[in-house]
Amino acid sequence: MTIRTTRKTATFTAPFQLPGFAEPLPAGSYEVETDEEMLEGNGHTAYHRVATTLRVERGSVVEHHPIDPAHLAAALERDQRARSTALPSAAVTEQAPTSDTARPGRARWVSLWVRNAPPGGSR
Repeated sequence: MTIRTTRKTATFTAPFQLPGFAEPLPAGSYEVETDEEMLEGNGHTAYHRVATTLRVERGSVVEHHPIDPAHLAAALERDQRARSTALPSAAVTEQAPTSDTARPGRARWVSLWVRNAPPGGSR
C-alpha cells in the first residue's frame, strides 16, 4: 500500500469556525495535509483520500486536527465572500486588462515544434 501526502496552505483573513473546534480559529495561514492511498488498476493509477488534517500552532505547541475537506472549502468560501464585500466599491469594479501584452510580467505558453534528425545530419 503506497501513501502520498500533499501539503497546501489555506489562508484566512478573518477568524473562522470549523466543526470539531470549540472556538473560532484566528485569521492566518494554516497548513493542510492530505494523505491518499494509491489504487492500481488495469493500466490506470488512482488515489483515494484517506485523511485530511489541519495543522494548528498554539504558541509552541503544534496540533494536527482531522477535518472534512468540504468544511474547509466552505470556510474558505465564506472568508472569500466576506473579504470581497469588505472591499471598497471602486476596487471591486476595477477590471484587469485582458491582453497578454498589457501585462509584461505574465508568462505565455507558446507551441514549439522540434524535428528529430538522424545522427550525422542526413535524412
